[in-house]
Amino acid sequence: MAVCSRSGEVRWVYRHDAWSEGGMGCGACAADPSGRYLFATTPGHLDPGRPYEGDLCVALDLATGKLVAEAVLPSFSAMYSLQHSLAVNEGVVFLTAGQGQDEAYSLLVSLSDGEVVVRQAGVVDEPFTGNSLAPGVFLKQAIDGEDLTRYEDGLPVATTSAETILSAEMRFVGRPGFLDDARILAAVAEEAWEGEARHFLLDARTLEVVAEIDYPASASLDPLALGDGTWLTVEGDEVSRWRIS
Repeated sequence: MAVCSRSGEVRWVYRHDAWSEGGMGCGACAADPSGRYLFATTPGHLDPGRPYEGDLCVALDLATGKLVAEAVLPSFSAMYSLQHSLAVNEGVVFLTAGQGQDEAYSLLVSLSDGEVVVRQAGVVDEPFTGNSLAPGVFLKQAIDGEDLTRYEDGLPVATTSAETILSAEMRFVGRPGFLDDARILAAVAEEAWEGEARHFLLDARTLEVVAEIDYPASASLDPLALGDGTWLTVEGDEVSRWRIS
């Protein structure tokens, strides 16, 4: 893993074991909320004669690449994604670890007193999909896309299913997320691999439908809510930014 300057010059390199060719392991990295450290997921330590404990989340000094701390994750050879909080002074980074098609961990990662702290957020098998401008508030989506749940301080407070929005056999697709404090943007389709979806605004607290979005053209499958009242869609090689008029 290497960090480069804007000009492309390599500033430092952190070397770790390669992901197993037989697994699906794929690392991710993101700066911590302070901007002083880099969180990264790497393979764990392989000690002869001992069982593999799990992959690692390491904290590196962003200026020098020096290892500051590390923590063992509950996941093995997983595919990782890190997501920053929209909330000011949240103090955590959201880490989703996907193991195969049917298992995922949602983890809250922070650096405290020089130690990497990893906490489970909600139940297993529901990855993060978005977080609010309010600290401690985030969304989790069932792996099969059937349900969407709002969490506050680690506890579920509201849940809705895709079939109640349209009909049976529907599912949430893409990345439902907070459009702003009051509204959530969610795409609904019959299958996750369809080319089009219908987009709905949900009440951010109750997850009840507020309105369906009427586009001048077809809607992309995977809209991205930006938290400031706008969102992005992608059609071919064209990216569009939208706002409710």
